[in-house]
Amino acid sequence: MKRIIFLISILMAMKSVNAQGNLVPNPSFEVNSGCPGWPQLSLATGWINPTPTSPDYHHACDSTNTYGVPDNTAGHQYARTGVAYAGLVSFTFSGREYIQIQLTDTLEAGEWYCVSYFISLSEESGYATKAPQLHFSNASISSSSWMNLNYPPHIANGLVVYDTAQWVEIAGNYIATGGERCITIGNFNNNANTTYDAVSGTNQAAYYYIDDVSVMRRVNASAGLDTTICSGDSTSIGSGLLPSDLMYQWLPTIGLSDSTSSNPWAKPIITTTYYLTISDTGNRYCEGFLVDSVTITVADCTPPNPLSVPTLIKNSEVFYVTSLPENSSLEIFDNRGRLIYRSENYQNDFAVIQLAADLYFYRLTFSDQTTQRGKFCVVK
Repeated sequence: MKRIIFLISILMAMKSVNAQGNLVPNPSFEVNSGCPGWPQLSLATGWINPTPTSPDYHHACDSTNTYGVPDNTAGHQYARTGVAYAGLVSFTFSGREYIQIQLTDTLEAGEWYCVSYFISLSEESGYATKAPQLHFSNASISSSSWMNLNYPPHIANGLVVYDTAQWVEIAGNYIATGGERCITIGNFNNNANTTYDAVSGTNQAAYYYIDDVSVMRRVNASAGLDTTICSGDSTSIGSGLLPSDLMYQWLPTIGLSDSTSSNPWAKPIITTTYYLTISDTGNRYCEGFLVDSVTITVADCTPPNPLSVPTLIKNSEVFYVTSLPENSSLEIFDNRGRLIYRSENYQNDFAVIQLAADLYFYRLTFSDQTTQRGKFCVVK
């Protein structure tokens, strides 16, 4: 019964990790279907061996210490997380080992993903190499050869990793082409292109422990586009497409409907620049802190007072417009709609003496192309 309870609790923990953004199921090899008694990588739920070689599954449940944690035949190393990890031969002159798993979701084309896994060289290794690499594929890849899988690595480290005491992080960013669903970890270089160095171990191989594998979608801070609103209006800022399981903080908070939402409404009184900080303190999306800003310009959209035009004009007067803006044009039409006068830059200088007593219509067009229409009557 205790074992069943333990497995259930681990499964719940794994689901929690996946819900937080890691697309790698069983990322630290904790969930298993049995205790390793020989190199059975498949005992680690979800992980498979794509070649005829035999990568190892190490777990503290192995009391013989053959494939145990922290002690095993390859060396001594505590798990970085939990009580388990994988082990593989990254280099010998006669072969390679790989580990592979299917992601919980397909990668989206054009999206950025950050990839991370931790390695440690075993003490019994006779060689050290550059870190095992990672390859993305749309489906499982495999080979009947003991030598290297001939696929391009997408995540690789440029330095030889000698550390047998600490876990060394291998990390990088990847832009998905779309459809990727599997990851494979190992050395994809042939012997001629593998950098290796002799170290003090007795095994003629470079053997690395691997733990805490993660593939997470990157999140970019998105405060929205700068915009202009009328005084008294509001607008939406940020993005409603951002994940809900991150922390959001907007500053200043004045005029915001919710300063901790990814997509609040803003109603500033004056032109304001709002700064958005996204905190990924739970390492859900491989970001620490991201900052973006948006400026909301507040404009006075109150329409100007209508210009004053007399409605009754004697034939001895001019057509006079109070507070007439510069570069305004005037058009006058008779009551049949015929244009009888036009001025591109009217200067309050049209004498109506030439007009017969009647009803007329006018159209004023200002430099910003807004217009004012009205009518007036000429009396004799």
